[in-house]
Amino acid sequence: MAKITTTKEAAKKPVKAEKPAEKKTEKKVENAPIKLHLIEPRETEKTYLVEKYRTYVFPVNSSISKQSIADLIEKEFNVKVAKVRVLNRKGKKMLYMKTRRASAITTHANQKYAYVTLKEGSKIKLSSEQTETEAEKKEKK
Repeated sequence: MAKITTTKEAAKKPVKAEKPAEKKTEKKVENAPIKLHLIEPRETEKTYLVEKYRTYVFPVNSSISKQSIADLIEKEFNVKVAKVRVLNRKGKKMLYMKTRRASAITTHANQKYAYVTLKEGSKIKLSSEQTETEAEKKEKK
């Protein structure tokens, strides 16, 4: 049987001192250098059209900021960045067949692209340009 305590007995028991609530200290995370998702710019027909305005398109990590993108491009390609615009694309929904009679819907991953405009006189050499110049050199020989 359970023992029933009276108020007098409860008063005699020592009360445990409650510990003061510990303050949660937030750890400050310094901005660690984030590398670009792909170091090379995208090479599509649309990006070739904007290159005449000294704008290059880079797929980047979704958590990277505009200032970090500008710093990384300047360090990686030794160019001066005039401005950075960012495009966030939501992943598209896709229907796929699980079995002959059952289908399911999934989504592609979200994407983030940085449109980097360079200052006058700056240029980034693309891999396709490098291969063309190498091919031209071989033809001349």
